[in-house]
Amino acid sequence: MEFITKAKVRIHYEVLGQGRPLVFFHGNGEDHHIFEETARLLAEEYTVYLPDSRCHGESEKTETVGYREIAADFLSLIQ
Repeated sequence: MEFITKAKVRIHYEVLGQGRPLVFFHGNGEDHHIFEETARLLAEEYTVYLPDSRCHGESEKTETVGYREIAADFLSLIQ
């Protein structure tokens, strides 16, 4: 279990496997667990990143959440 901090918000993500990177983004109302089976298979050849967007899963809950904030969080993870 790993976290990054973007604008003082802790964003949870998990990393599986090794190789070229793949980043999965879940929809609203879900979390990274929706990709577990697929990620496990792809981890045989790729490094799979499974983040939880803010206010979802194990990421920090905030008062403001919108596409702009989520996009900035994920950009920080990718960088």
